[in-house]
Amino acid sequence: MSHKLHTPKDCPLCDTIIYLFDKHGQPIKLNDKGMTFWVKFNDGSFAEFAICKQCFLSLNQEKIEKIMQDEIYTWGMEIIGHPHSLLETLSQLKWYIETAVHLRIVQYGKTKEELNA
Repeated sequence: MSHKLHTPKDCPLCDTIIYLFDKHGQPIKLNDKGMTFWVKFNDGSFAEFAICKQCFLSLNQEKIEKIMQDEIYTWGMEIIGHPHSLLETLSQLKWYIETAVHLRIVQYGKTKEELNA
């Protein structure tokens, strides 16, 4: 299975551009096609993801798992693609190996509050 590198510009499922950009091409905020949603991981932690509104309407467990697999891949590529000091890189790799690769999304919703109910 191939993985997609998530970028802060498009929907992780359909590649629709969901951000507005500044004059340097950096994403500054979601456009009218984008939205965010919250996930709760199996370790009890939370994260916020961006997605297009159309894909959110059809979100299911299979699509959530694909987003998460691609996110884990992206985290790994960011660690090796942007090395810092040896100590910091080793610390990031330790987190990646011990935590990130084991994270699974157990719940998702439009707001974080929905996940605490």
